[in-house]
Amino acid sequence: MLAASLGWVLGLLLAGEEVELKAEDGVKIAAAYSKPDGAGKHPALLLVHEVGGQKENWGEFPAAAVKGGYAVLAIDMRGHGKSDNPFAGDRVKKMPGKWGKDEWMDVLKDLKAAKGYLAGRPEVDEKKIVLIGASIGANLALHFAAEDRAIHAVAALSPGENYKGVGTGEAMEACGDRPFFAAASEEDGYAAGSMRRLMAKAKHGIKNSRLYKGAGHGTKMFGKEDEPGDLTRELLHWLQAATR
Repeated sequence: MLAASLGWVLGLLLAGEEVELKAEDGVKIAAAYSKPDGAGKHPALLLVHEVGGQKENWGEFPAAAVKGGYAVLAIDMRGHGKSDNPFAGDRVKKMPGKWGKDEWMDVLKDLKAAKGYLAGRPEVDEKKIVLIGASIGANLALHFAAEDRAIHAVAALSPGENYKGVGTGEAMEACGDRPFFAAASEEDGYAAGSMRRLMAKAKHGIKNSRLYKGAGHGTKMFGKEDEPGDLTRELLHWLQAATR
């Protein structure tokens, strides 16, 4: 009984405080927010999951980031988790896996609302907001950063040159010399190849990439936290350099 209770409490700590955001088109976005201890302004991370995912997919990474001094906001993209699905009445489009480019680009409105929430938090340094996206979330993070010059840095986990019509080439170039991190697993061939080509487009600055073996796709790469050089450790190391 005690072990179960401790597990439940740990789950709450990892999940963070539940908040509700509203995108400019009225779609309600569920999110979880965690902040570090200590006075002053802190860098902030905005986490964007993959197709069919949700904010809980990030596992223990948010807790590790908060311990490292970062405020963290993980969202459920529209149509996912506890967020509204604007296509609930459409038998085809209600499934995000069936969305086309236009539907996915609407998620940028979710990111705008999330970024606005972070920028309005008194403990957040609004000049040091970092987007971390997984799979199509990585592609969308690059697009949002390309449009919003206030985004300080981007990390792309299992990015693709084109997922669901959302490409990355031009967006990567538009991000300029802002800090950039990318990771993929070598058996995930499309993402691994896309990562290499993205890194070739990344301009000089604080940039880093990691190619893992047998680690899976997107947020699943956080699954091997006991191995040397794991994704959480590498990502936090890059963040320290990118946000100092």
